[in-house]
Amino acid sequence: MKSTKSKIVIIVIVLIILFIISFYGSYINQKNIILHDKKNELQNICHKVNSENLPEDLKKVYILKDVLSKEDCDYIIKESEDYALEHGWKQDRHEHYPTTDNDIKNIKNLSYLIENMVYRKIIPYYSHYYNIPSHLLGIDETFIVKYSIGGQNYLEPHVDGDDFGFVITLNKDFVGGGTYFLNTENKVTSDIGDAVIFCGKNRHMGLEITEGTRYILAGFLSLKHHTFCDNVKKSMEENKDTTNKENFTNYLH
Repeated sequence: MKSTKSKIVIIVIVLIILFIISFYGSYINQKNIILHDKKNELQNICHKVNSENLPEDLKKVYILKDVLSKEDCDYIIKESEDYALEHGWKQDRHEHYPTTDNDIKNIKNLSYLIENMVYRKIIPYYSHYYNIPSHLLGIDETFIVKYSIGGQNYLEPHVDGDDFGFVITLNKDFVGGGTYFLNTENKVTSDIGDAVIFCGKNRHMGLEITEGTRYILAGFLSLKHHTFCDNVKKSMEENKDTTNKENFTNYLH
């Protein structure tokens, strides 16, 4: 009798072990499928953003209304000027197309406020308008820019080093200004507290102001897993170089 019971217990234990192994194997397989799908999704987006000819949907620019209140904008300007009184306005933080600005993360009273606002009120719209899943986007940096007469009063045409960007209008006490997008020959202006969102590879410039002082809150957003996207971009450039060499060789023959 005891022998029979022991056999039953052993059989049950074996069955449980087999079930656990089967379940774990299925779980690992499903996890690998999900990771593979996410990798493909990210790779497709990296290709799209870094393609030589920017897709039409990434040339579109959108305005998000009332991302910040007038009171919020006034507070951001005040805190930024208070910080600049002690630390000055930086003019060399960005290597290729520097602005007169300060990094928000260095302004303690603004850092959390701005980061929270970006994740809640701005990043979700890149998913809505550009079909970029929100979980793939992160903040690279946010900074306040000051355009003034006698100082920097415009920014020349450029593409950003990051994948996506936004500009929030903080005041209207100036003449001129706005953001001009060269691909669509479109001048975009917005009201105080509105955010202009766009793909960073969409060539643009900050238009000249002729009177007053213009303050904007700017942000750079990048696809997470920068290394992966950098490798995709590098691979695309290498393939392009190879294709160009082949075309040149074919032309010679």
